[in-house]
Amino acid sequence: MKNLPQAFVRPSPENSSGLKGYVTAAADTGDLTRNHHFFVNYLRKTFMSTSNTTTLITRKRAAIAAAVALATVGAAGGMDSALANNSTTFTASITIQASCTVSAGAMAFGTVSAGTASAVNATSALSVTCPSGQAYNVGVQSGNNASTTGAGTLKSGANTIAYAMYQDTNHTTAFGNTSGTNTVAGTGTGSAQAITVYGQVAGGAIPLAQVAGTYNDNVTVTVYY
Repeated sequence: MKNLPQAFVRPSPENSSGLKGYVTAAADTGDLTRNHHFFVNYLRKTFMSTSNTTTLITRKRAAIAAAVALATVGAAGGMDSALANNSTTFTASITIQASCTVSAGAMAFGTVSAGTASAVNATSALSVTCPSGQAYNVGVQSGNNASTTGAGTLKSGANTIAYAMYQDTNHTTAFGNTSGTNTVAGTGTGSAQAITVYGQVAGGAIPLAQVAGTYNDNVTVTVYY
């Protein structure tokens, strides 16, 4: 009980303010628990050491005052011992990047006799899937021909046959690979959407002297979005 006023260290039974001060000071200095036995003994002696009515009443009042002080200090001490806290927030986020897919079927012109004078037509079925509302363009590019305007070349060794790819059945609108110029535009729905590539080997493109064999071209299909 270092640094406590002398009146708080040994309060008389009649001095309720002294005892109250002791309890308060002891709590402030961390001495309340350590001196709990002193307080208990004080209360016991208060009611057992006299039969004088006036003194007993005075001591009762002192005891009541001390009990009130003890309860008050205890409550305050409970609040003082509560853990301090602080809080903040953080943002959780995710960015979704659009993703489109495309698949394609073969363009098979079939078997044709050399010297055929008429045009030979074939189609390739494309399937494009983009998120709902996502704008896209689809282009096609011959693997054997550097042209981006839909011109293609079928090859068998060193031998070639020219053909072209179109967006329409009339074979008038080229289907190439210059996005926004000769590509097919669309808007995604979240489901597969069909696009047809119309291929044509022009009449007279297969002369009678055309070397027999299987002619191929690997066409690249690109979806821009």
